[in-house]
Amino acid sequence: MRKLIILSILLFIIQVSNLFASTRYDGPTTIDQAKEKFFKNRQLDIIEGIWFKERENAYVAIVKVRSGFYNQWTITHKLSKYNGTLDINENIVKTATTGIFIYHSTIYNIRNPSEEKESNGKMILTGNLIEYYINSVCFTPGRCTQKIEGSQSRIWPMDINEHNLSLTSKEKKLDNSSIKEVNKYKNVNQDSRFSNINFRDIFNKILGF
Repeated sequence: MRKLIILSILLFIIQVSNLFASTRYDGPTTIDQAKEKFFKNRQLDIIEGIWFKERENAYVAIVKVRSGFYNQWTITHKLSKYNGTLDINENIVKTATTGIFIYHSTIYNIRNPSEEKESNGKMILTGNLIEYYINSVCFTPGRCTQKIEGSQSRIWPMDINEHNLSLTSKEKKLDNSSIKEVNKYKNVNQDSRFSNINFRDIFNKILGF
């Protein structure tokens, strides 16, 4: 009984710590894994896909959470501790202006990466390029960053419209195949050779009823 109580307490502590954790570590660590996990067999919003951030030497996946809201998972990063992670504080929010997004992120101190601070800014999407601007933060009074500016380039899919159209074509082919199957069975049922057969009696005889 005592062991059971201790186990329950440990499980509760783990659940609470996960609830308030600022980082998830269960993300993909390769581009192929990211494609499979986030984008398989679905159309993408204009900002979704795999991107390369030159400033951080990082590959990231921007993934839709719900309408107008997106997460940015880090696939690989120059600081390996960020590989396969999602910063819970980091999100991208669509605005009423086409191509403009509000950007919430966490900034780390390049001299001491263990120091981190939340910040916000904006993203400007133009084709396969995102330019981002993040406001300065202070780790302690007098120790502040400058405003951060950078860009990231989409590496997949290179043509998002073509990607979405290809999936639409596949869906149409599947729909046509389904229609053909339905028509095939419809024709069989209309065939005079089968019209007088009582299939219920056949099944009952097979089952011994």
